Amino acid sequence: MNKVLSVLKKYPVSTIIAVAIFLLCIARPPSNLPKMSISFTDKIGHFLVYFILAISMVLESKRNKDFVNISRKSLTINFIALGVFFGVFIEIVQWFFPYRYFELGDIIANSSGSILGVLLLTKIFK
Repeated sequence: MNKVLSVLKKYPVSTIIAVAIFLLCIARPPSNLPKMSISFTDKIGHFLVYFILAISMVLESKRNKDFVNISRKSLTINFIALGVFFGVFIEIVQWFFPYRYFELGDIIANSSGSILGVLLLTKIFK
């Protein structure tokens, strides 16, 4: 329990974003949503949300001085793995809801956003 509270204190913004992603993934979409005319709009949204999640993890890690205590390479690998795992987890969870869909394209967009966000910021802070 103390470890969970420690993570929540160190990464509050990332935690809020992750919880919001999870709640949105299990929420029933409104029936009156208009059809999207651009087929990749959904994937762009997935990419951007996970990009923002990745950036928040790296920024909070930098604020917590984790870059000093843990190697940059290790943090980069861990954050990428966490983002990819979370994206896959969310898609698997959606598979169990009749009003949601498992989509490989969403996993690719989620993973791409996580990878690019982490790599971009770790490169900037080099």
